[in-house]
Amino acid sequence: MQDVQSTLEVTEGTATVRFAGELDVDRVAEMRMWLDRAFSAAELTRVEVDLALTEFVDSTALGVLVGSRRRADEAGVEFVVTNLPPRVERLFAITGTLTLLTGREL
Repeated sequence: MQDVQSTLEVTEGTATVRFAGELDVDRVAEMRMWLDRAFSAAELTRVEVDLALTEFVDSTALGVLVGSRRRADEAGVEFVVTNLPPRVERLFAITGTLTLLTGREL
């Protein structure tokens, strides 16, 4: 199992969290920690989750992303997941979360 490497960058009101590796039930606490840090950024207007280096997302990790979208909506902050690998994009499409999380349609 590959470790998830996570980073956070905050620039001009946008907090970008980058995840790599597998996002599964074993990584949910780490995901929440990084997303909490993102939402704590000063003068935040947008949270972006970059999944370019993500190999796998399971249903628990997907639930964290959906919950973060709801949190952003409540805070009046834009939330978007970007750079989906094809496998992850298929999961989002199958589960009906593609538009909710990326703003894109099939």
